[in-house]
Amino acid sequence: METNPSPRGLGRAPSDRTTTPRSLQDLKSQARRLREASTQLGHRFTHSQALEVIAAVHGAKDWNTLVARSAADSGDIYRATERRGEPGKAMPPWQVGANLTGEYLGHPFRATLVGLSLLSTDHFRVALQLDESVDVAASDAFSAERRRIRGVVNREGVTHEKISGGVPQLVLYGGAS
Repeated sequence: METNPSPRGLGRAPSDRTTTPRSLQDLKSQARRLREASTQLGHRFTHSQALEVIAAVHGAKDWNTLVARSAADSGDIYRATERRGEPGKAMPPWQVGANLTGEYLGHPFRATLVGLSLLSTDHFRVALQLDESVDVAASDAFSAERRRIRGVVNREGVTHEKISGGVPQLVLYGGAS
């Protein structure tokens, strides 16, 4: 990659700017360089503040969202599986930001995947922001509307927990139609 001199003599800046870094190490390195450059300019901020700035530069809502997107885009495997010596086994079938359909407590929904974390090689914790609220109350006497759902699903998008009749609490079907 070619480099061009950066403004104010703060080292060299890449001439090819990308919005999706290749790895978590690239992201952390960018944050470290940002802190160093800002210190030279007389501005100090913490490492976590630098991480949040890097996330914003790459168009992510926050650092955790950027890390999840980077891992999915680059093929990096979540650090938890690397620590257990299981690289390559845990790539989730969805990505943060994906539009999904499914059923929650027997009620159909359309949602955006806003959180995804690895629990094991075949189980993921998901957080879904529903497009429209779902009333999950079984009684007409009161209402219990949900706009956000969290649950643990397997690779097929199905929870182990069941409601009456053996129906899974949460089922993800895939892309929104």
